Amino acid sequence: LVRRDIDAFLGQDWSMVEDDFVASSFFGMHAHFLSDADAWRLQFPTLASYRDEWLRQARETAATAFAEPLREALFRITNMRDIDVDGDR
Repeated sequence: LVRRDIDAFLGQDWSMVEDDFVASSFFGMHAHFLSDADAWRLQFPTLASYRDEWLRQARETAATAFAEPLREALFRITNMRDIDVDGDR
C-alpha cells in the first residue's frame, strides 16, 4: 500500500490508488504537520475533496526541486508502525 501510494503520488496518477478507498463512507483527516493527534482535523468530507487536494499536492511536489531523490526520501520518512483502527471507520 505504501509503495503504491508513493509511486502514484510521484506519478500524479490517482487511478493507481482510487480503488483503495470506499467513497461512500470516506472522510479524511489533515494533520497540518502536527505531531499531536488531538490537533488534527477532519478536513476532507468526501473522497473527491481529498482526491483534489492529493492531486494538487502531487503537482506541486513534481514542480519542486529536491536535494535528494524524492522517492527514496519518502520511503525513509514514512512510518506506518502505530496505526490503530477502532470500529468500522
